[in-house]
Amino acid sequence: PFKILGRNVHTSTVKGVAFDPAGKYVATSGDDPAVCVWRAFDDWGLEKRIDSSKGIFRSKKKKRKTSPDEEDPFDLEEELEEDLGELASQSLFRRLSFAPDGTHICATNATLRGKNIAAMISREGGWAVSTPDSNVVTAPGAANLVGHKQPVVSSRHCPYFFRPPLKRKNLARKRGRPSLSDGGVTEKEVEEDEGEDEDDDDDPDIEPDYAIILALGDKRGFVTIWSTKSSRPIFKLQCSESRCTITDLSWGLSPTKDGLILLVSLLDGHVVAMKFNFKDEVGQVLSNEKHRRIFRLKYGIELNLREDGSGS
Repeated sequence: PFKILGRNVHTSTVKGVAFDPAGKYVATSGDDPAVCVWRAFDDWGLEKRIDSSKGIFRSKKKKRKTSPDEEDPFDLEEELEEDLGELASQSLFRRLSFAPDGTHICATNATLRGKNIAAMISREGGWAVSTPDSNVVTAPGAANLVGHKQPVVSSRHCPYFFRPPLKRKNLARKRGRPSLSDGGVTEKEVEEDEGEDEDDDDDPDIEPDYAIILALGDKRGFVTIWSTKSSRPIFKLQCSESRCTITDLSWGLSPTKDGLILLVSLLDGHVVAMKFNFKDEVGQVLSNEKHRRIFRLKYGIELNLREDGSGS
């Protein structure tokens, strides 16, 4: 093999791997529990290890023992490692995902204060996480997605960038007509406003405004869809009648080119396909030129994109 990563770093089964779209890093996820970020250049060494000490994975259990001399019954403290069998039973997978712009990694099987979450690990600030410690400044992009009662076992970013759909109520407020629920905004006005924003994004030295879409799947067959423009999931569905675990997620364009298709595979042998409309649900896909501009301004690299906007 070209390189072997994880030796003496991951201490348990590695169940997920993802490649940085900017081509500089590789991320792995294991039952340690830990997420490791590796350099995909030079020595291919470890860049960062995010484990339970960062507050987003289940911490080690502690047990107090009584001292044999009984003078100080609490002078001995023994740390017990989390039972690896228990961790492994949470999921057959720990499918993590890089954002299509490379700004963050979505880590699965994370927890925060007893709640199951998906943890967004931010590239800015050296692969930082959002912790419950109020004394620590959260790096931009670091966040915790709360919405699943069961462990989140699979994550998948959509590979495209989107211009979020503008709600009619927001456009009514923008046009100075907030009194009505939709402000009497017509379809033509919506299209005109979209055209105005398109013109605003034409400066080659300014990064266009965009949203990233993420799908999460949990151990009981629930799927949630998230957008970087919303603090709450924009969609949630129970995909499995038998409430079995989701094994994988995959995004693609619909054959009619008017929306996205999300494929969800389940442990019971089923595959569920869901369609999301561009116009009303996720927004229009940014052009290839704007996709390239994002990477040119962020990383100084030129992407080679296919017609569908995905990298080649």
